[in-house]
Parts: sequence; structure tokens; C-alpha cells
Amino acid sequence: GINWLSYDECAQAVQDLGFNSQKEFYEWCNDNPEKRKDLRIPTRPDKVYNEEGWIDWWTFLGINWLSYDECAQAVQDLGFNSQKEFYEWCNDNPEKRKDLRIPTRPDKVYNEEGWIDWWTFLGINWLSY
Repeated sequence: GINWLSYDECAQAVQDLGFNSQKEFYEWCNDNPEKRKDLRIPTRPDKVYNEEGWIDWWTFLGINWLSYDECAQAVQDLGFNSQKEFYEWCNDNPEKRKDLRIPTRPDKVYNEEGWIDWWTFLGINWLSY
């Protein structure tokens, strides 16, 4: 087998390549098989480093999202009325989203840090009659 980099070395090498998502990482792996092997970067770091430092893809890729409260406030300031509107904005504004440090899957990123539901996150208050 290939002697992969240590988790820390691999995370640093991958962060130096500047991926913004797991999808971008996989696309690079598919497009650059020789370079990937030369750099000793596995295609499935989540499996290879499972017992050796793996936390999640965001940590591995070096993405530093806002805290839950900061993110919810930023998203509410943008004024979405639904999860669908939020996803459409994410797709249409990838650079702005990254600059604002807003994840496309806040329900996953903040699962252990304040996540309740989409309505709360988007600041949608349902009127009760």
C-alpha cells in the first residue's frame, strides 16, 4: 500500500491546495491521480485517518465557519423565507458565502452547537391563530 502522509501533514497539504468543499477535493482527486499519489494524499481521508486525528471535512479542509449565533444572524440579515431560498443563494453566491463564512449545510456544521431547526436558523416566526 501507499505510505500516506500523517493526518496533520495531509490536512496542511490539502489546505494549501485551497479546497472549499468535499466535492472540490474529490474532483481534484479524480482529475489529478498521479499528483495526488505523489503528494501521498488519500482519496478517503475520512477512512484513512479515522483513528488518527479525523474530526470532520470542515476541519480537514481548514474551513473556519462562523459560530452558530453569528451565522444565524448573518443569514437572517440576508432575509431568506425558506430553506430552498437559502440553498439557491448558496448556489448562486459561492464566493460571497465563503467570504461570509456561512456553510451550505448549517444543520450538519452546527448539529452539536446550537442547531434547533431551519425555521429558528432562518428566523422565521410562524404566526399562531
